[in-house]
Amino acid sequence: MHLNIAISRAIINKRDGKMKTGNLGNEIVYFMHPQHSIQLSLQKFGVKNCTEACFAIYIDFPPGQVDVVTADMRRFTHSMLPDLN
Repeated sequence: MHLNIAISRAIINKRDGKMKTGNLGNEIVYFMHPQHSIQLSLQKFGVKNCTEACFAIYIDFPPGQVDVVTADMRRFTHSMLPDLN
């Protein structure tokens, strides 16, 4: 739920031209932490705290490109990735 809210806020800021950061990915990370700190967000939610999971968010990707990126991720992780749509 927290990730969903951060993504929603980032997309709304992008739509309204009010982004606080340089790109949508950074904007999502910015909104992940209650103090709106990218550094604190990465410390709390970054990969150093997670050794067995990851997530990918596709926004406005052409369907063919999503398939390519997902296939690359599967090769990298050596396992099947669930589709959480």
